[in-house]
Amino acid sequence: MILENTDSITFFASGSTLTSELQFVVSYNEISTIGLLPLRNTGEGSGATNFTIVSSPSLGLKRQVTEMSIYNPQPNTGSTIYINLYNGSQYYTLFSAQLQDKETLQYCINNGWSVIDTYGNKKVESLHIYPSGGIRMGELVVLPGAGTSTSVGTNTLVWSSMGKAEWSYSSITFAYRVTTFPTTITYAEMGVYRVSQPMGIGTQQTLQRVGVINATTPWSGTLGNRYTNIPTSGIKKGDDLYLVLGNQASVSVALRGGGISEPLLSILHSINTAASSWRPSVTETMIASNFQGAACDFWFAWQGYGDRRS
Repeated sequence: MILENTDSITFFASGSTLTSELQFVVSYNEISTIGLLPLRNTGEGSGATNFTIVSSPSLGLKRQVTEMSIYNPQPNTGSTIYINLYNGSQYYTLFSAQLQDKETLQYCINNGWSVIDTYGNKKVESLHIYPSGGIRMGELVVLPGAGTSTSVGTNTLVWSSMGKAEWSYSSITFAYRVTTFPTTITYAEMGVYRVSQPMGIGTQQTLQRVGVINATTPWSGTLGNRYTNIPTSGIKKGDDLYLVLGNQASVSVALRGGGISEPLLSILHSINTAASSWRPSVTETMIASNFQGAACDFWFAWQGYGDRRS
């Protein structure tokens, strides 16, 4: 990463209120006609506005960034960190990532960008992006139509395949988009369930709950993107995981989804009309069939956290 005499590197934090400043360390070489001079910057910044961590080199010099580390020491739900190149008139985003409590964003000239979790593992290895009920982005042969929304429906459970667990996660964060708020809410919940083998066509499986939260708060406020963390326990490596949504409300929550309801996705996504007693918080196990409802699948991404040694 080379900086000319008008270039600088900044970071900007978005998505949460910082209770303590982010800590950074940047190593770089000052390049002149006589050689390289290794230098280092350290400090703290809130990132509420673009905060400069590598300033512009003097006229006739260049700077080569070799390593960068930004650490989030605060106990919050995470911030999205943007690393920007400023050329004197415009900002260009080089990299962005959500940084949870006690996590570190790193750059190395030989290995590029990564996010290191609190256990010292690279988070990028467990990132899964699923539009349309568990299909990874880029794997759809026939793309869905224009984006629309999937309504959960009152007294209804909507579940969607997450794929296989790579290790025993202690929590999972979901990214999704709320397009309609629930109103007059009796309950609104998100749950994670596991099964030791995937559901096949025309089969039923008993799903075992491994995590659940009250989703009233994340499904309220302003419409738009959400990043919701669900603590989990009991997940084993190789388990098939399912995200389960449920609510009882006069107007049900709706999430951004694909434009077409596709029966071929029936082994990945299902809408089960059920009694309120089936709400995830009171239902440790449930029988789920793999039929496809009339609504379109919702889009979501998820990130698992935990010690990979477990």
